[in-house]
Amino acid sequence: LSNMIANLATNNPRQIYQGIAGLNIWENDGSGLQLNIGARGLNPNRTSNFNTRQNGYDISADALGYPESYYTPPSLALERIEIVRGAASLQYGPQFGGLLNFIFKEGPKDKPIQFTTQNTVGSFGLINSFNSLGGTVKGWNYYTFYQGKKGNGWRPNSGFEQHTAFAAVKKEFGNFRIGLEYTFMDYLAQQAGGLQDFECAQDPRVSKRSRNWFDVNWNL
Repeated sequence: LSNMIANLATNNPRQIYQGIAGLNIWENDGSGLQLNIGARGLNPNRTSNFNTRQNGYDISADALGYPESYYTPPSLALERIEIVRGAASLQYGPQFGGLLNFIFKEGPKDKPIQFTTQNTVGSFGLINSFNSLGGTVKGWNYYTFYQGKKGNGWRPNSGFEQHTAFAAVKKEFGNFRIGLEYTFMDYLAQQAGGLQDFECAQDPRVSKRSRNWFDVNWNL
């Protein structure tokens, strides 16, 4: 992702995945809380047709059933995104879309400590703060980050607040590596409700719902 010009603060999928041929992208919100991509004409809703993983392990609600993507790793923390489709993807599971694997950054191997912070403000009350700490001490590599994000949304009744934290420590012994990782994510999002076509044509920003809330608490 370091070679890509994209709005990583909001996980903008149209910019991040623009180079993937045959990918369908839905944008249900402008905050990047949920990823909605599908391949080869498959339904993009919550990336339900991909086997979604983080650093190689499953992060979806149901790895083999209906793997809805409630949790999307912050793009600012990612080194790269792997997408495997076709026959090669069958080694990861039976999903028709294939494999989607988020690879996190690691701490620098030549420094004992490195701190980075990226803070973004935007329209409709968007505030995003991403802070990471990493390094290598006596052969142990560590990386941790915290992201806090909130906004009011483009439509009324579409505000959100999200907190994500991650910590990892690893050590290599020749070709052998041991490590421990923990991910925490919690967000509360208000949903403005759906519109019929004629309502969208009249005013796409109108909201008829004030009591639709979606709360997610995720631990990996």
